[in-house]
Amino acid sequence: MSLRRLVVVAACVGTAALSLSGCTPAPTPEPTAAPVESPAPTPTPAPAPVYPTCATMAPPSALAAIDPKLVLRSPSDYQIAPPAKSAAPHTRAVFMTAVYPPSATTVLAALQAGYFDCVWADQAEYTHYLGISVLPNGSAAFQSHTTSTAYDIATFDGLAEGSQSVGGCLNGDGPSCEVSVLSGSTWVVVTESASDVSATTAPAIRTNLEAIVRSTLAALNAAGPLVSAQDQPPSRWQSAGCGVIDAAVRSITGSTGGTAERRTLDYTDAKDPVFRAAVAQSGAFDCVDTEAHVTIVPGADVTAPIVYTSDSTTPVAVSIPGVTGARDLCAASNATACWTEGYIDHALVTITGDLTASGRHAELAAIAVAIAG
Repeated sequence: MSLRRLVVVAACVGTAALSLSGCTPAPTPEPTAAPVESPAPTPTPAPAPVYPTCATMAPPSALAAIDPKLVLRSPSDYQIAPPAKSAAPHTRAVFMTAVYPPSATTVLAALQAGYFDCVWADQAEYTHYLGISVLPNGSAAFQSHTTSTAYDIATFDGLAEGSQSVGGCLNGDGPSCEVSVLSGSTWVVVTESASDVSATTAPAIRTNLEAIVRSTLAALNAAGPLVSAQDQPPSRWQSAGCGVIDAAVRSITGSTGGTAERRTLDYTDAKDPVFRAAVAQSGAFDCVDTEAHVTIVPGADVTAPIVYTSDSTTPVAVSIPGVTGARDLCAASNATACWTEGYIDHALVTITGDLTASGRHAELAAIAVAIAG
């Protein structure tokens, strides 16, 4: 077959293929538009924490119904103000007006447990008093208090506040009435003390206290989770006790006999059971021997600084091996009431008693050696 005939045959085959397909060229695809990224949604800012305050826990209208002469007292002695704008314990200073230890250390220990309170009183010498005390993680302490408290003037039955509640009036150091409430795991006690507490006045007092409890719980619920017991950094103090103090004293005196008595912190003039429970929960303790009184608050170096505001000399920094931030202080009104404090293995260790300043320094140094093992 000639080359020309091959070309003709090939052309015919191509024509036939076109006729079978309709001879329609494939459409040109439309260009795909580049995807446009949608703007990211603007995140909704988290609502600012609504910290409880004395004014929200006891509104002016509720206070006026109790006694128009009640005014808020500034925190002093064994008081700790609500957390305000900072809920973290280590950002809150402990301001001490009752300076001689162990007062300062008990307040620091209660702050570790998340305790705070508010106090109102009339202009007279506390003839009429209202107090609110709050302790997160207070379930066990609430149960202990309710089973050991006997109301001998009046008992408040049928309270409907919180998950559990009791109340009544009793004769203690002075007649008073209280409503004790467990809301979740938060223990709240509202107390009123007046000169005319009796079975006759108790129903009206109960009405007043329940109103304060309702406003307090509303303020706490609006705040969300409260500051609870802080996580303490690991240290030997969590397992060590007064044996460490004994070892330190023996290393100085050479004595082989006698042991320091371990006891809970001294808060004999702090009548608030919630405060006492907070101190107990903190793990702070005392060791007492014939010459020295040593108070240990484990984990205190991440809790709060103690700021002495009255009746104390200016703190004098001293250098003691193994002790951080050591300083000497005395009560301004009593030059013989002196103490030395400093941090050893994350704990605030305070030494008071009959020792001289050099004796206190030597004992702190020996405690630092003993706790280091």
